[in-house]
Amino acid sequence: MRVDPISKTASDVPCDFSAKYDDYCRQYHLLPLSSVKIKLDSGIIDLDTDTLRFDDWTPLCSAIGTCKTLRSLTLRSQYYNSSSNNFAEAERRTLKRASSASKRPPIFQSKELLSKICTHIKDSLLITTELVLLELDGLPFRRKDLTILAQGIAKCKSLIHFRLTNSSIGDEGLDILCRHLNQAPKIREVDFSACSLTSQGAHIIADLIRQQGNRRHTDVWKESLRHQQKESLPYQNPMLDHMSGLRRVTLNRNPLIADRGATFLAEVIEADLWIKALDLQDCAISTNGAKEFLNAANYNSLIHIIDIRNNPLVDRDIMEKLIEQLLVNCEDDRLCEYKWLKLESPRRPRSKIARTATTTAGANQPVHFHPRTPIDPTKLQRSKSTGSVSTEPRSDGIPWRTAARAARLPGFPPRLPTRAFHSSEESIYGAGGGGGGVGGGEFQQQQMKENSNSRIQRLENKLREERQAKKQLEEQLQQILAKNDLAQRQQDHFCAVVENTFQKFQKFLDFLRSKRLGELITMAGLDDAFTNPLDELRETSLSIANGSNTNHQSVIAEKSEERSQSSSSSSETTTKHES
Repeated sequence: MRVDPISKTASDVPCDFSAKYDDYCRQYHLLPLSSVKIKLDSGIIDLDTDTLRFDDWTPLCSAIGTCKTLRSLTLRSQYYNSSSNNFAEAERRTLKRASSASKRPPIFQSKELLSKICTHIKDSLLITTELVLLELDGLPFRRKDLTILAQGIAKCKSLIHFRLTNSSIGDEGLDILCRHLNQAPKIREVDFSACSLTSQGAHIIADLIRQQGNRRHTDVWKESLRHQQKESLPYQNPMLDHMSGLRRVTLNRNPLIADRGATFLAEVIEADLWIKALDLQDCAISTNGAKEFLNAANYNSLIHIIDIRNNPLVDRDIMEKLIEQLLVNCEDDRLCEYKWLKLESPRRPRSKIARTATTTAGANQPVHFHPRTPIDPTKLQRSKSTGSVSTEPRSDGIPWRTAARAARLPGFPPRLPTRAFHSSEESIYGAGGGGGGVGGGEFQQQQMKENSNSRIQRLENKLREERQAKKQLEEQLQQILAKNDLAQRQQDHFCAVVENTFQKFQKFLDFLRSKRLGELITMAGLDDAFTNPLDELRETSLSIANGSNTNHQSVIAEKSEERSQSSSSSSETTTKHES
């Protein structure tokens, strides 16, 4: 489910696009379009560009280029967009476009008008302070148009969500955009679904993530330093979630990415601390690519979503392990900022049987094939060609063999009959006659439901155990840190007491020198022993930190013995002088 970004960033600035648009329409003697003004109260433009005329674009582009308070701009086109979540809708658009092949494409598909649209969008990006979402769906951009858009995106200070989907920009167009996206200050989400990207495009995205990660590591180091004017304050704690840069990358429906592109992305995600979600539905990823993402999710606990669904080459066990690890990383799905996108149904190619059935029934009467019903002995019919009994109900206008073939899923092999061996006294339907087949189906559905429930319960139990183990480890870590802090404080106190003692003794020696008793100090050999007691204190602390307590104690003992010997010798000399 895609979360609406406009609802999360509410603004009190009123949108003045409606007034500007009315003025330009009055200037060009045109009526304002209701499809443009329908959501302007919220600062949103969501426009289907296929129905607009050439004259309608002039005031619209002028208003877009001069408006500073527009919050969301979405331009859609379904003319070249053949990929759709709804299979029937995609088929309807394909037939409509084929029937009207002689007609011209929409007027905005011309190079001049599309370049004009991109220029005005760039002007809006340069001056806007409220634009949060820019979505361009199904527009046939050229390299020149992408360069114009990228220049505006790089300097926009408010854009957070950028979506360019269902456009064949390829790896070259993606390279143009990524070079400027690296300079964009606030963009957190990008979407390049169905853009004809290959593994090289995945490598370009990985380089973008790596460059932003290096820059953010530098920012973390700067923020962790002490304040220049307040050196007495402790080191700062940088806020990783508030830093600029990408958080979500969506690359759905790019089947040329495959395992090679998945490897590029998995390597960079494994060491990144900021990317939270990566969407790769229907990208021809196999089990090898899924294993790379599983290793990355095990190593990086900050990644919450790696969506590789709709990739039929991925093993089911690897998929379950990956989703389980991501749930462990997320801990609580309600607190996660980013949610899983809606699962897009893969589009199946139209089969030859379906086309034949459609032409047989007529263009205005689509045929719907229903699943097989239980056999009724009263409705059995005998085939004239073979003399055998036909068990399929006859459809009006469609031969029963064609209907039987069309009942299967297109592109799948025919269903093989299952052989069951029974005795002569046993019936394949059991004691209930024909109703046993329905009961068996219900039993299978109930068994599948129980299996799914047990699997979910097992995963929940495992997740609960993982969370409990993580909580215990965190408690142990807190205890260890508390013990370390206590030991550090005790060591600091001990060092302070020792340093104070040395300072007092040094003052005592200075007092003796002031009273002209320095000869006693010289005779006791204390001139060299206590010239710099702070250095000895530092050596003592270093030796304690390195675990060489015993060696240091032996050195101190030797020095104390030397001092005692020297003091004894000095006392003897003083007694001789007195005598």
